[in-house]
Amino acid sequence: MRALAAIGVALVLTILSGCTIFGRRVGGTESPVPSTSAPSSVVPSDGLPSLTNPPSTSSSPTLPSQVPARIQGRTQVWNGNSNSYETVAEFTRDAKLFFVTKPIGGGTAFAILSGELLEEKAGAMLFATNTAALADIPDINRNLVAAATDVAGMDEDEPAAGRFHATVNDVMARAVTALYFQIRNGANYPAKQILAGTVSLQLQGTSVSGEIALEGADFVGGARPVNRYLATITSP
Repeated sequence: MRALAAIGVALVLTILSGCTIFGRRVGGTESPVPSTSAPSSVVPSDGLPSLTNPPSTSSSPTLPSQVPARIQGRTQVWNGNSNSYETVAEFTRDAKLFFVTKPIGGGTAFAILSGELLEEKAGAMLFATNTAALADIPDINRNLVAAATDVAGMDEDEPAAGRFHATVNDVMARAVTALYFQIRNGANYPAKQILAGTVSLQLQGTSVSGEIALEGADFVGGARPVNRYLATITSP
């Protein structure tokens, strides 16, 4: 498994070197208020999650390839002066969920696209547990999809019950620079690279509910997460 992860990281780094996504540079810097202490994480700090899917004794019904959804939430930025996160935008957006079976190792992978790809509005977001789940999104780099790189560990993968819970792996997320969220409106506010967090989904047919709690930072090496994307997922 470590060898496969290493190959996936090397391939994705080669494909996406320079933080250029889909022919357009997404990175940038937006310096937060100087911090006197590090923000607390919204994810457990007891080590990186396993990328191995837990065994399941339930049957594996066919999942819908796409599910429409609505995402409602807020984005936040860490303020070092107050040692707290401050909400900078609230949003309600249409979204799509994509489900696939991973081509390497099996198990479920899912992706979430909020709005249009690279849309410069608060709440825009692209997330995937494995890059293979990006296959049906227009303008995605086909080599990235083919790499089938794990970005998040599937802590819960129960298709029969419609339950899925994923935790972002920091190491893999830094390598796959295609996943992002937008905290403010406008081109002057660059998208943030997803670096940590969790996503949980409950699926019943094509009805969905769930929660998103992601952390991100500027697309620069070694940046620490100082931005949050907190939202609920419902059917439209």
